Amino acid sequence: MTHTPGPWFRRSPSRSKVWWIVREDGKRLAQVLCSHDVNDDANAHLIASAPDLLEALKAFLTVNSDEIADMPMSHDLARALGTARAAIALAHGEEVPTA
Repeated sequence: MTHTPGPWFRRSPSRSKVWWIVREDGKRLAQVLCSHDVNDDANAHLIASAPDLLEALKAFLTVNSDEIADMPMSHDLARALGTARAAIALAHGEEVPTA
């Protein structure tokens, strides 16, 4: 499964109850319906940043894979790595078992 490459941006028509998630060329990818909740703007920013966050996680795991394999694994580090791998899997449409 692939997604539309980033960067993505959030746009809102003036006085609208909708945030649009758009590509760099302005094509709409998704909409976030606003409920006038204090989190609406933050939610739209989070969704728009998804491609960047995914690439950052992949890069971190790739760049540090040899170092990670050689280091003693604390419970916290193991949990963080598992969470990162699960997030990547979810972004690719894979099922992730729940603990």
